[in-house]
Amino acid sequence: MKKYPKHYRKLKRYWKLLLMNERKLDFKNHKHYTCFPYLMTQSQVVDELLRIDSELETSYHIYQSLINAYNDGRA
Repeated sequence: MKKYPKHYRKLKRYWKLLLMNERKLDFKNHKHYTCFPYLMTQSQVVDELLRIDSELETSYHIYQSLINAYNDGRA
């Protein structure tokens, strides 16, 4: 990550949003997030973080499907 300090800072600061259930992410209220130059919702921040790496995006979607299956009682 030394080559990409901006990506590192974003992931380091907002990693907890990646662990949240995607159903609980706020997609209505815009806030200012420190590492981003404009107002964003939590779901937009997660989308921006997932654009950093395709492997992270794949892992995120698998993780979310596991969380949703567990919460729905299918696990």
